[in-house]
Amino acid sequence: MNKLVALAILVFSLQSPAAIRVIGNGGDAVEDNPISVALLQNYLSDSKLFIVSWLHGLERRMNSKFGPGKFVIPKGSDKLLTQKPGAVYSNIERLVVQFRSNAACESKSGDSDGSVASENPPVICISGFNLAKKLNEGNAKVQLDALILHEVSHLLGTTEEEAKAIQEQYIQDMRFVSKYSILKRYRESGEAVLGFNRYVAFQMLQSADDGSKLCELIRESYQTLLSAFSFDNQDPIDVFEERGSKNGAALLKSLDILKLHVCGKNPSNPKPDWVKEYESGFADKKVVTLLEWDKNSGEKYPGAYLPFRLKKVENKDDLFNEIINLGAFAGIIGNQITRDTMIPFEVEINDAKK
Repeated sequence: MNKLVALAILVFSLQSPAAIRVIGNGGDAVEDNPISVALLQNYLSDSKLFIVSWLHGLERRMNSKFGPGKFVIPKGSDKLLTQKPGAVYSNIERLVVQFRSNAACESKSGDSDGSVASENPPVICISGFNLAKKLNEGNAKVQLDALILHEVSHLLGTTEEEAKAIQEQYIQDMRFVSKYSILKRYRESGEAVLGFNRYVAFQMLQSADDGSKLCELIRESYQTLLSAFSFDNQDPIDVFEERGSKNGAALLKSLDILKLHVCGKNPSNPKPDWVKEYESGFADKKVVTLLEWDKNSGEKYPGAYLPFRLKKVENKDDLFNEIINLGAFAGIIGNQITRDTMIPFEVEINDAKK
């Protein structure tokens, strides 16, 4: 069954109304000036970046207390993202795209533009041969990525109706999003997080004996990372998926707690002391978990976790350990950003004619 989405007539008629016709079951767009198979193959190099960025945005909108904003949560999103948390990203990491340049893909319903070739390992087929006849340079990129997402969603158990709804929404959301704008977001967030990991944490260690300097570094780092992890509900993409955003929130909360240790409550009078009103609530515990912090402080917190627990800073060794742990954790988050932007789908080219 052909799967280029029916929404194409709405989306792209705004750009070139005379060039679009809709045929077949599923609304396949047929173009007067078709794109080359070679250029379609080229577009696969950054398909993963576009798709993952949109999935991040969708997941965070689904979990946002402010709702999805101007965007729509398509039918089937629960299967894609929440019923098996993390499964879609695991499938995408392992995904192999078989790109057919001289033939259609095979499916249960016959020849098609795309199909699932294998569920484990995850392998999908995309027919550049078919798509090149239907698309032009103005719509090929977003349509290609939407079709890949359609097939990936089937790996998570979506029905054909749900897969089409996800495909249509992807086109609606991403039709004007450029690679430059995505990379800019990733670069800014990556520089902030990995900068903390590689440089700022080291500067903090060097300033351990200077309370004022250390306090200033912590405050500046907090604001920089806050900007890096912030989510714009009016943007279709995001750098972080839900787990990554929670880890980012945990890193921020950890810095906030460290700030209280180092700076005290009064920013104009930094002192290496725990704020008494918080200390009393922990009954002089030597170890404070994030869960205990939330309960004691009355703050609502999204349930983020860290791979270590926060110790009270009582001496320089404690301070060093906390800074090193925070720096290492920032590295884990930053490396995920790098993986999302640098590693494309594995593509197998099939030039054989049917």
